[in-house]
Amino acid sequence: MIIGPTAAELLEAVSTFLGSKELRQGLPPDLAFRALVASSLCAQVRGELEHGAALEAAQVARLGRLLGPGTPGDLEARLCASAGDRGPGTPVWNHAMESLREIIRVANPRFDLRREVP
Repeated sequence: MIIGPTAAELLEAVSTFLGSKELRQGLPPDLAFRALVASSLCAQVRGELEHGAALEAAQVARLGRLLGPGTPGDLEARLCASAGDRGPGTPVWNHAMESLREIIRVANPRFDLRREVP
């Protein structure tokens, strides 16, 4: 039983602190930049803690529909070894684009995903 804040909540607090304008204004420019990068990394780890397992399961399910059942490593190896069309609009392309969108949602939630990725 978790009595205090969760790991994700703690990372959010650290991310908010490191990303705050007040903190960064009091730091030399190089350290302010590093604090901003650390804030972003904390936010990304938080996102992976909260959504990583579900996103990986979704990716494995999509690959399983394309290639048949298998472990994540097996499916990835079969995908890399497979021949065939991988251009825009193909099932492999669509899988890759959806996986990319999922990764971006975690790594940079402010990124505008409404645009089509070329």
